[in-house]
Amino acid sequence: MKYDGRLTNNLILIGGGIMLRGETERIDRWMLRRVQNNNKKSKPKVLFIPSASGDLDEYIKNFTNRYQEYGAIVSSLSLTSKAPSKTKIKEQFFDAELIYFGGGSAGLLLEAFKKFELERLCFEANKLGILITGLSAGAIIWGEKFLTFDRKGDDFINFRIKRGLGWTNSLIIPHFDPSMLKNKNVLKLLKQNLNLKSLAIGNGTAVYWEGSSIPLLRNKKNHARDCFYL
Repeated sequence: MKYDGRLTNNLILIGGGIMLRGETERIDRWMLRRVQNNNKKSKPKVLFIPSASGDLDEYIKNFTNRYQEYGAIVSSLSLTSKAPSKTKIKEQFFDAELIYFGGGSAGLLLEAFKKFELERLCFEANKLGILITGLSAGAIIWGEKFLTFDRKGDDFINFRIKRGLGWTNSLIIPHFDPSMLKNKNVLKLLKQNLNLKSLAIGNGTAVYWEGSSIPLLRNKKNHARDCFYL
């Protein structure tokens, strides 16, 4: 879909963070308050889509428990381990007030987008004012391109750039830490894509759009990792 700034009006991107450690709690609660303020409801309806994780049961359970603790009504939609009908998917999408795409593999998530035509549904949901958010893999797919990598212990390796959905005219970098800019492979990839601004989002940080500006929200006021345009 061609970039249109209006597509970001109800889009919130979270760079990363482990929910069970409370690394995104402030962001999660803020998103639910935003839904409550918009829709005047005490219990927001949240749809969790765990496709990037391969529909990991533990992830679904942890997300559901945490968001129920925050006061939400939670449903989930498994698309890699199951094949629900397009009618069922549409019903769940438009019954939600916040659609949350979880972390994992951006490749797996984009496969689900293609197979089930999710981008069209997201576009329609966006126009209706339904908030769309994603964490890590669930965040980076919205860029024109994104930086992805593999994990080896606590380290990131095998950096590469892939094409995203293009809802923002940027190259999105998740889990950003300034040390990434010391990696020669990362610098080389960024130089090859200077036609795009690189939007680097750290763990515990969310970005959202208000008009032409991009406010950011940290999980903690003194959080070391932020959001940068490179």
